[in-house]
Amino acid sequence: MERLGRSGPWTILAVTAVLISGSAVSCSTDVTPATPSPATVVSNASGTVAPVPTETPRAELKVPTDLINKSVDAAQMQLSAAGIPFSTSFTEVEDTPVGVVLEVDPVGGTVLSQGDSVRLLVGKPKEPASNTGGGTTSSLHSDLVGTWHGGVGSNYFLTLSTDGRYEWEHRRVGPFDAGVVQVDGTNLTFTSSVNGKKLNLPFSLSASPEVYGYTFVTLHLGDQSYVRE
Repeated sequence: MERLGRSGPWTILAVTAVLISGSAVSCSTDVTPATPSPATVVSNASGTVAPVPTETPRAELKVPTDLINKSVDAAQMQLSAAGIPFSTSFTEVEDTPVGVVLEVDPVGGTVLSQGDSVRLLVGKPKEPASNTGGGTTSSLHSDLVGTWHGGVGSNYFLTLSTDGRYEWEHRRVGPFDAGVVQVDGTNLTFTSSVNGKKLNLPFSLSASPEVYGYTFVTLHLGDQSYVRE
C-alpha cells in the first residue's frame, strides 16, 4: 500500500499526458480541409460558350404628317429635331405662297428604313423679283459667276449666275435657299425667294499665285471664304 501511494501522482500525470495527446490527435483528425468547388461554365460540344451581346433595337423613324404648308425653316427644324435626314429642292410657283413645303417624299406617316431620307419640295417665285434699291444691278460680273465652295466647315456651296440668281446648298442637307443677288458697291445683297429675307454682306475677291498651272480665286464673303470650283 505504501508503494502504491508513493507512485500515485506519477501515474496520474502519465495518464493525463496520454489523454491530452489522444485528444490532440482526435482534434487534428476531425478537421477536414475545404475543397474549392469548380467554377460553373456554360459549354457545348465545341467548348465554352461566351454570352452573346444583344443589339439595341433602332428607334422607329416616321415621316411627320404635318409638314405640308409649313415654312421651309420650320419643316427643316422639325426633321432635324427628330433625327430624320432630309434634302430640300425648289420649284417655281405662281399662285401658291413661296417658302412653304408643297410636297413631302415619302408621304407623312411612312416608316423610314435605315438609310432613307425625306425630300422637301418648296415653292419659289417663277421670276426673280427685281430690287429697286439705289446703286444696284440685276446682273453679275463674270468674276463672281460660278459655284463657290467653303464656309463653316467647308460644308457650303454658293452658286451665282449671270442673271443675278443665287442658290445655297449644304453638303449633307442639299439646297436650302435661293433667290436674287445684286452688287451694291463692295457688298452683295441676297434677297431670298424662300422666306423673303435680305442679307447684305461685304465681299472681295483674291487670287492665289499660280500652282502647277492653276490659279485659285477666293471669294471673301462676310467673315467666310469660298473657293471657286
